[in-house]
Amino acid sequence: MEIENPLEEKVYRIQLKLEALNPVLQTQARMRNASLLEFSLKANAREIRVLGKTTRTGRLRGASFEVIFRPDHVEHHGIYFKCQRFRFRTYPFKTFDLYRFLSPFPFAQRIAMNRFTRKMPPAFEQHGRFIYFRPAYYVRMVPQFVGDFHMLYVRLSEGSIEFFVKSNRLFQALMDFFGPQYLRMESINESEEALRLLLQKS
Repeated sequence: MEIENPLEEKVYRIQLKLEALNPVLQTQARMRNASLLEFSLKANAREIRVLGKTTRTGRLRGASFEVIFRPDHVEHHGIYFKCQRFRFRTYPFKTFDLYRFLSPFPFAQRIAMNRFTRKMPPAFEQHGRFIYFRPAYYVRMVPQFVGDFHMLYVRLSEGSIEFFVKSNRLFQALMDFFGPQYLRMESINESEEALRLLLQKS
């Protein structure tokens, strides 16, 4: 049962566990794009790597791709991730690889980026080299969650993505809906130093 706390907003750290999430993400991604063979996310303290492979579609050869994103800024309760690098090559791999030759050129990266983002879920939007992510899209799936929250900051760590949000609602409904194997949540209201640091970076 969710408990409302109307007098005080708390800051929560919500950690996404990528190792557990990747099989689910791959299934969802392949449902949206039949040519997708593999799809996964990896994270370290600096960046998120999106890895995947596609099969041949019409005249387009299959491709293996790696896209590197870094958190850029928070705006309108969502997060902008900037594409730092987009590398792709023909799959299955070939000795003479036209995709790999074209991969460094901006025009080829624009085409690849447009293809990569064409069938993204509604929670994501492409803006040039930026991907805008709205976590509220998934929060609204939780029937028991009533109210709003404010995105403060995002932090990357090895194997996980951590979102820091401010809300006057307890987030137990998120845990119950999505499952503790995918999410870890804790209130960090007690740590004034952590709160001060987060607000400086938001």
